[in-house]
Amino acid sequence: MLCKNIVIKNIIENLPKTEYKVSNIRALEIDAQKNFGAAVNASLLVMNLGSSNSDFTCQVSSLDNPDKIKTTFGWVGNKFVSNVEDYKTNSDLDGISPMEWRQGVKHDCSKIMELDAKEDSCINGKGEIVDVESEWTYWLLKSSDIRSFKATPRKKVIITQNKIGEDTSKLQQAAPNLWRYLSDNAEYLDKRKSSIYRNKPKFSIFGIGEYSFKQYKVATSGMYKKPNFSLVSPIENRPMMLDDTCYFIGFNSYSDALFTASILNMPKVLNFLASIVFEDAKRPYTKDTLMRIDLGKAANETPFSNLKAFWDEIGYVLEKPVTESDFEAYKKRFHALRSFS
Repeated sequence: MLCKNIVIKNIIENLPKTEYKVSNIRALEIDAQKNFGAAVNASLLVMNLGSSNSDFTCQVSSLDNPDKIKTTFGWVGNKFVSNVEDYKTNSDLDGISPMEWRQGVKHDCSKIMELDAKEDSCINGKGEIVDVESEWTYWLLKSSDIRSFKATPRKKVIITQNKIGEDTSKLQQAAPNLWRYLSDNAEYLDKRKSSIYRNKPKFSIFGIGEYSFKQYKVATSGMYKKPNFSLVSPIENRPMMLDDTCYFIGFNSYSDALFTASILNMPKVLNFLASIVFEDAKRPYTKDTLMRIDLGKAANETPFSNLKAFWDEIGYVLEKPVTESDFEAYKKRFHALRSFS
């Protein structure tokens, strides 16, 4: 049967929930663009029917050379992975993150809510100069801004709430310029199609909470095939925000954020992620994927000298000095608290 690769992945992922008797599952990759004019990743799915199989994996090769196995994906125990062999090498990192990954701010109205910062002015998507109270605007990082270790923003975002569902009518008094601006552009905000905005306070946003205002963050994009983890530091003592294509962990201290971002960029962690992520997915990296990284184990397997070598390699200059004893204290907190406050 000809299938999109993502369909084959979903079939294999759901096989343990079924009573289908199948075995010897193979995906033979084809050139869908050449043969069908379709710009999709597709394969010929082949399996034997009628025989029981407890090995829910799929071997991947090309239709032109079916005997040369490129990779095998599927279930290893109770874990679903994209590369069985590579996963077995790095499976010790597969656990539960002691810190919760969060998604960035969702507003669904970039023309009004996102502002280009040009010299001393902020300009919205309509090309208008926007003059609103600075307390309600924050520097914003999008996926394209976090492709290096040190994240640098290009835009700002309007934040109307400190938590989901918070009453926004207070802005009329607290930020009259902002309220006037939002009211003048209410037609754009009122047209947001997602049901999450229904019966919510006027000009509501989502993906916002106490965690959003942590001074330091470690962030990554959910969209790119290859992951990069960026260190996010405050600007003028104000935290930066992430958009909803990104995932992040918030921290109160520079050293905790620095160590975490550095560990996540270590080869073993990246190799582990590569073994569980399907790069052709629309959003390869999700909260569920990132929550599988056992940072405590990753930290224990990373000498401080490796961190220093990484900083030297990428030319990163520390914002504040850190020592090996700081790193040892950081690792102990994983075991003593299992979380950061």
